Amino acid sequence: MVDFVSGMEGEEMSEEQKDALLEAIVKINRMFWAESDLMPAHIREQLNEQIEEGKQLVTGGLSESTDNAMSCTDCHKFHDTGDIGLAPDLTGYMSRQWMIDFIRNPADERFYGENNDRMPAFAPHDDPRLNQLDDKSLGLIVDWLRGDWRRSAPAADAATK
Repeated sequence: MVDFVSGMEGEEMSEEQKDALLEAIVKINRMFWAESDLMPAHIREQLNEQIEEGKQLVTGGLSESTDNAMSCTDCHKFHDTGDIGLAPDLTGYMSRQWMIDFIRNPADERFYGENNDRMPAFAPHDDPRLNQLDDKSLGLIVDWLRGDWRRSAPAADAATK
């Protein structure tokens, strides 16, 4: 992935091509923000056209903007485009469920499969007694990572005194 991103901007690109590539990356980032379910509805409404353009870029259109003529789904699955197994599935990328599933077992076929060489699995077993983390703990960690958690009322009140 690092090589792909590093090679996106070719040495021979004009300033116009670099600007178009930057615009494409912004649209892809906005699309993934929407995919994460963290984007507020009113912003999603305002950015809907760019979100849809971001989906088109991820599923093949990016190849027209890059020097290496590749796109995200050449390696990743994204909804109905691409194949599972080469790189992590980007469907629902960074959504609460995507992150829970990833932390639960990054060696799952949907993520790194047999290519997982260092990401630990915290709940890969069907028998919960064999896992390091239970579903509630996984959910709490993901909520904290996503900034999608709430402080209890007494703690919030004490912080304002």
